[in-house]
Amino acid sequence: MDFVNEKAIDDAGVSREVYTAFWEQVLEQCEGEMERVPRLRPDFSEAEWQAVGRIWVKGFLDHGVMPVKLSQAFILACISGIDNVDTETLMSSFLNYLPSIERSAVEKALQGTMEESDQE
Repeated sequence: MDFVNEKAIDDAGVSREVYTAFWEQVLEQCEGEMERVPRLRPDFSEAEWQAVGRIWVKGFLDHGVMPVKLSQAFILACISGIDNVDTETLMSSFLNYLPSIERSAVEKALQGTMEESDQE
């Protein structure tokens, strides 16, 4: 992301674009398919994760920017605490984290409808 020497009046558009570009880069470092979760990295300290959290709050308060591809269970756990994530939300986020072929297999296993050919 490079906004150096780019003249603009910030009528919410420029700063909103910065937040959006920031989340695009963060989400590239996350894992998951339809819903993504941050990958714990040894080169990322607690202070850096706290900075990401502050950017998240500031972007949301100023512009309503919410990284929509983040896992719903992850967002709820960050906002309300992990104990407030219900089983349905957790399972939905888990299934949306998986690639579609794996998601299908897990759904069949949970429903008890797996065929012998599916078990590979």
